[in-house]
Amino acid sequence: MSLDFSDHKILKSADKVEKLQINFNPSTHIFPSIGKNFKNLKQVEIGEKEKPNTIKFIKRSDFSGLSALESLVIYNAHFNSIPGDVFWDLPALTFIELSNVTFASFTDDFSDNIFSKNSKLETIR
Repeated sequence: MSLDFSDHKILKSADKVEKLQINFNPSTHIFPSIGKNFKNLKQVEIGEKEKPNTIKFIKRSDFSGLSALESLVIYNAHFNSIPGDVFWDLPALTFIELSNVTFASFTDDFSDNIFSKNSKLETIR
């Protein structure tokens, strides 16, 4: 399954979208164009509580352009690794939930830097 954002009818109203829920993503990557096409997102949910998630890779560029994002929830994922700067482009982030999320490895800068640019972050679950 792929999303075709070249359809101008979709993009015309994309700026009005504040919540995006991705329940089925057969890819091993998060859709990289989320921030490019949905600049005013306030909430993103990836996966479902009761179903496994196929996403294995997460990187900083997955979230670029989402400067208004306040809430990020990822369910049931097993990431190969997680870079320390992955959430840096989310300055408005106040809530993050990584429910049943595991990581095979962390980069060296993970613990010191992971939320260092998220000064509004209040809740981590």
